[in-house]
Amino acid sequence: RQMNPDRAYGEMKAYVEVYLAGIQLDEIREVPFGKYPVEDVRSAACNYLGRIYGNGTYTSCVNRKKQCVEIMRLEKLDD
Repeated sequence: RQMNPDRAYGEMKAYVEVYLAGIQLDEIREVPFGKYPVEDVRSAACNYLGRIYGNGTYTSCVNRKKQCVEIMRLEKLDD
């Protein structure tokens, strides 16, 4: 994985953390694209939630009309 020379280390994590910290089960949060590419925001949001709650505990979609990534936290089902 390569660093993006246009951003400081941890910048994307810090950006999405503001919007996602403390998200509850079945809650939907919106993370605006802002100045970042949409897939970078989506990736950072999924990485953040995966680290805290585990993979499979969220779903995401891009809402281009609202210019945001929508994230919903889910209960993890047993594999």
